[in-house]
Amino acid sequence: MNLLNPLPLLSLSLLLAACGQRSPTSASQPTPSNCDVSEILADANLRDCQGDYRPQTAQELEMLRDCQTISGHLSLPHGVENLDALAKLLRVEGGLSIQSSTQLKDIKGLNRLTYTSELDIYNNPSLQQISGLNCLSEVSGDLRIQDNAKLTSISGLQSVRIAQAVELKNHPLLKNFSGYPRLLKIKSLEVRGNDQLQSLDLGSLVSIENSLEIRNNQGPLQLRLEQLKSIGSYAEIRDNQNMPALQLESLESVGGYLEIRDNPALNILELPRLRQLGDYLEILDNAQLPSCQTEAISNQLGGRCDCDRNFPGGKC
Repeated sequence: MNLLNPLPLLSLSLLLAACGQRSPTSASQPTPSNCDVSEILADANLRDCQGDYRPQTAQELEMLRDCQTISGHLSLPHGVENLDALAKLLRVEGGLSIQSSTQLKDIKGLNRLTYTSELDIYNNPSLQQISGLNCLSEVSGDLRIQDNAKLTSISGLQSVRIAQAVELKNHPLLKNFSGYPRLLKIKSLEVRGNDQLQSLDLGSLVSIENSLEIRNNQGPLQLRLEQLKSIGSYAEIRDNQNMPALQLESLESVGGYLEIRDNPALNILELPRLRQLGDYLEILDNAQLPSCQTEAISNQLGGRCDCDRNFPGGKC
């Protein structure tokens, strides 16, 4: 499902009619240990709301105040200033889209949400931080955060343990992407076009099923991927202007190709355990990377490296 496509709008009357009776299994839904939902589950007005919702105003959003679950997709209104009306919402089965909300500065009203099938936070020009999803433990599909011009910090997803593709793209002010101690495995990771990104911390991540792309980030980027052991398909780490080090201490295998190129500040490259490579290895045009480091990696892989136009001097 493409969350960026418009969804049919339900009228206020349909919003009311779609809210059904409380589910007998609601209280058994698992929640992270640091999230107390007992008060919500004891609320006699709590409802399971059926279908897709695309409220257009804060007043229409208010009609969802007693929803604990939404069976379809929820797309939030463009003009809303806060998400307080969703304080009882625990699950969105069909995906959650926060798109083009011009006045929304944070998403704290979603602080009891534990599950959504997809999460898309896209083109919200006033959004400054993502710190209101501290109970979210599972995104069974993709997690996409893109084109939020004032976003400076993403630190509110510390409970997430399951996600598929994770995308972080095109944020001119974002400085850190960190705090995911429970996330061990994902399908793919793409971090691209973040002008001031200083920290990418996924220190607990063990495997990436498909691809890894870290590209076109301009800030003094420090990577923490020290537990990453395998990448199922390819990896591209390129055009990061101020990334001084790439240390993948645990990486053992890449199913396809590995490209590390055009990182002008890179001067430390460590791949000490890499032994399995399904396709080619390129380490090219890293102006400050000593060639002795690239030669050591090439020898480690039996000479399978196109290692050229790096710094010819330096010490190892």
